[in-house]
Amino acid sequence: MARQVHTLDGGSAPEDMLAQNEGAHTRMTDEQREAAENLHEAMRIFNETVRQAAYRGLHVELQIVEIRMSEGPTPVPQVSASARL
Repeated sequence: MARQVHTLDGGSAPEDMLAQNEGAHTRMTDEQREAAENLHEAMRIFNETVRQAAYRGLHVELQIVEIRMSEGPTPVPQVSASARL
């Protein structure tokens, strides 16, 4: 049975389907799988922290910004967060 991995949009997908390249299914390397698992765990913690801040009465604003890295042509998405009363 394939392990399910939750995606950022709230859905889930079999783990090996997260490594799609223009619609073709490819296998993740161990390094890619570890990075995907780390991202999943970081997002779980981040989302819980956002919920806690909102529960405590803070207005949380999130923005996705893209930065370009010198290591490659693809922009890297980053999350900017702020909280205020």
